[in-house]
Amino acid sequence: VAEGSTLAPGQPLTLRYDNGQGLVFTRRIEVDDKYMFTVTDTVANLSGQSVTLAPYASVQRQGLPPELGKNSIVHEGAVGMLGADKLELKLVKYKKWAKEGGPEVASTGGWVGITDKYWLAALIPNQNEKIKGDFRVTKAPGTDIFEANFVGAAREIGAGRQVTETTRFFAGAKSVPVLKSYEEKLGAPRFSDAVDWGNLWFFTKPIFLFLEFLYRHVGNFGLAILALTVCVKLLFFPLANKSYESLSKMKKIQPQMEELRKKYKDDPAKQQQELLGLYQKEKINPMMGCLPMLVQIPVFYALYKVLTVTIEMRHAPF
Repeated sequence: VAEGSTLAPGQPLTLRYDNGQGLVFTRRIEVDDKYMFTVTDTVANLSGQSVTLAPYASVQRQGLPPELGKNSIVHEGAVGMLGADKLELKLVKYKKWAKEGGPEVASTGGWVGITDKYWLAALIPNQNEKIKGDFRVTKAPGTDIFEANFVGAAREIGAGRQVTETTRFFAGAKSVPVLKSYEEKLGAPRFSDAVDWGNLWFFTKPIFLFLEFLYRHVGNFGLAILALTVCVKLLFFPLANKSYESLSKMKKIQPQMEELRKKYKDDPAKQQQELLGLYQKEKINPMMGCLPMLVQIPVFYALYKVLTVTIEMRHAPF
């Protein structure tokens, strides 16, 4: 320890190591109140000759989470935003990761990490840095070691010179406002997508943002969910009203339909033709009865996803 004693927000810690061969490593660690660590590494070359080193960072999990599989709707495992030409979200579930290993991806900037339902450990390099992100698994006695890491471009450090590299490491809760703030401040691309929004993200994200808006105004997630339910019902009321209207008309013509079925019971084609004619005459669309339900299914699935993955509702009262 070169400076500081206890690492805390506003209290950085500096470590120093001399390898005895002319290289002096200095590491300054800072942390904020949301568990974003800023690690600044400096290497001074006092060896009298050039050396070549590359920046490297790794985060590991030893063994599988004890509750793995209880939340099959939520992604747990490797996560990252990587790509040489275009950054893309990379996801590998623990079981596949353990069986097949993970990808190795060349990238410019981005981030790599390991995620559980509510928690994230992620490494964020300099966004101009050309890196190679890697998700690997090491079979160790009694357990598997899951690792997300990146290696940066090698640097040649001339005699008497030094280089400095800064890496950020997030180890905290996947609170969307927190992740979004780092996304903007650090330029970490789509960092808030560490939250598993699912395939219906175009429904899930707006529902979450609206629910959060309601929560800020009512101060209670239970009340916010009730208010959201009322809003969704109002939004779908025109469709629901059409459905009720269609069902009411279908009920009224039920005797006529029964007569047609009896009359043409031996001629299914004619029976179908007469029923369609009756629908047209009474201006009834049989599909209107189930259409609102079909439209609402993805919305309520997205709502269920929101209630499952967002830590803001964890341990919330009512």
